[in-house]
Amino acid sequence: MISGLEILFLVILGWILLMLYLSPLLRKSRNFSAYGPALMLKFTKNRRIIERSAKHFPGRVFGKISNWIVIISAILALALLAYGAYLTLTVKQVAPVSLRYLVGLPFLNPAIPIGFGGVSLVVAVVVHEFFHGIVAKKHGIGIKSVGALFFVIPVGAFVEPDEKDMAEAGPVVRRRIIASGPGINIVIAVVTLLLLTFVIMPSASPSHQGLYVESVDAKSPASYVIPTGSEIISLGNFTGNAILNALENSTFPPGSSQSVVLNDGGKITTLRLPVGIVIDSTIQGFPAYNASIPPGSVIVRVNNVTIYNDSTLSQILDSIMPGTAVNITVASYQYVSGTFLSTYKSYHIVTSSKYYYYQLYDQSANSPAYRNQSFIGVTLT
Repeated sequence: MISGLEILFLVILGWILLMLYLSPLLRKSRNFSAYGPALMLKFTKNRRIIERSAKHFPGRVFGKISNWIVIISAILALALLAYGAYLTLTVKQVAPVSLRYLVGLPFLNPAIPIGFGGVSLVVAVVVHEFFHGIVAKKHGIGIKSVGALFFVIPVGAFVEPDEKDMAEAGPVVRRRIIASGPGINIVIAVVTLLLLTFVIMPSASPSHQGLYVESVDAKSPASYVIPTGSEIISLGNFTGNAILNALENSTFPPGSSQSVVLNDGGKITTLRLPVGIVIDSTIQGFPAYNASIPPGSVIVRVNNVTIYNDSTLSQILDSIMPGTAVNITVASYQYVSGTFLSTYKSYHIVTSSKYYYYQLYDQSANSPAYRNQSFIGVTLT
């Protein structure tokens, strides 16, 4: 079966081949031209829309405001980048988020719907360029043409100012014209966020009280049956907000099969899923990694003590001196023909210290008390 990425690759390849085939014809056209692998549509009549809009919009004032909006936003963005860089040096090691979730494009980020995301992207680009044109016209700079850029789908728009007018304009005017595009995008983003927070969300009534699945660990048993973007309506006998409490303070026997009701795009399904705290990853150089305990397995017991949740595991490890030999039993799963097949295995390991871990990865959070608390070197989901 062809995957979504393979289909995307074939579509892009077909588009590029089509552009290569049409390039001789595009060179002869006044309104169409090739811009690398993209198709540029250029029109002169549509510029009248900008000219009419500029008459009724305070473009000069907005240009001044946009200057400050962009400067303040740039300072905030730099501060966030610096803070993010600081966190990478101080926060303990965790499983990284998939790079797809870091890209704000609807066709790459699975959390952004393609329909709404695609329309929003096109609107943002068009409005961005439209305001470049309005502010330019308000400062007496001519508009030669307007147009759009296509790469399979609409990916951009542009307003082409008169080069001579732009060259003769002062630096203050040029700054206002350049800032007006991102300025209007930021204004729309802030207004939309305020409307979403104070108008739309308070008036929304959920059809189901449940938990939204933002992401699923690829190693977890849940990855076989719970899709990203779905909603967990119930887990066992727990529904609504009680589901989160059931996950954090679970009393389910680890590895036991529990009923899960999902809402996936309006489709309600009921399935069985093994529960428990799942090992997301093992940290190199620590006991679990050295013993080859597999990520994706569920911790069942430590020294014959049943591990129901994170708190249970922390309590038993905090009560054990580092260097103590312990037996850890885990359950690994395979999903075959709609059924989870489990394999239980015990590992004999010697614990490390929590102090040693924090000394390596997060010294600011270290404490002398951690010298007497055991650590096995796992991250959990």
